Amino acid sequence: MLLAGTNIVKIRLVCVVKDGFSNWFPIHRELIEAILHPGLLVDWHNEESPLTEIKSLEDAHIAGKHVVHAAQEAQRLGFDAVAVDCLLQPGVKEAREKTTIPVIGAAEASLAIALKMGRKPAFVVGGDAESLEKVIQYLPAAECVVSCVGVGGSPLDFSAKGDYELVSQRMKQCLSKAINNGADVIIGYGSLALINELRQYSFVPVISPIQAVVLYAEHVVRVHRASKCEVKGQRRR
Repeated sequence: MLLAGTNIVKIRLVCVVKDGFSNWFPIHRELIEAILHPGLLVDWHNEESPLTEIKSLEDAHIAGKHVVHAAQEAQRLGFDAVAVDCLLQPGVKEAREKTTIPVIGAAEASLAIALKMGRKPAFVVGGDAESLEKVIQYLPAAECVVSCVGVGGSPLDFSAKGDYELVSQRMKQCLSKAINNGADVIIGYGSLALINELRQYSFVPVISPIQAVVLYAEHVVRVHRASKCEVKGQRRR
């Protein structure tokens, strides 16, 4: 399913769960459409794994091979980069070893952007935050994260079929907790409506990991292209 501007950077956003199209595409589409511009094309792709949701590092390991396959296919089709929608970053490291295009995970992209907007980021996400904490500890500047708060439930609670009101209430409670612990920027979770509601509720910035991973992937591609142009220019001189 293509969501496109008119030109230039082509990103494949990869989802690797069963029934991803019905559960996640409606939410991801709204988030992506909010950041599209004429120089960006985003192809949303569901590479179905046996799992309906990714809740643990064990789940991420199972889903990882599907990310690798999707990344290899994206490179073959001429995409400039792959953005992986899951904060647990399944298969990101392995896909980088198997391709020559950038493969960006949602957690690393969100944290990199958060640190340009504040000094003490916090993650407020669905489910149990234990697995995410283990992923974050290996990211650059992980020591800056002041907290990683799980709101309970499961990732599917945030999907197109989830209970919006219940999730909103839990997210607001945990967002307040994170801010009280010193966070000055929040990496949240959920639909565009929920993210915007949290942005209105909070006095600190709230980042959507889906928007962050797409925009960061675009940024990486553009910097890479500019660097290549600069090298060619030097050689001509």
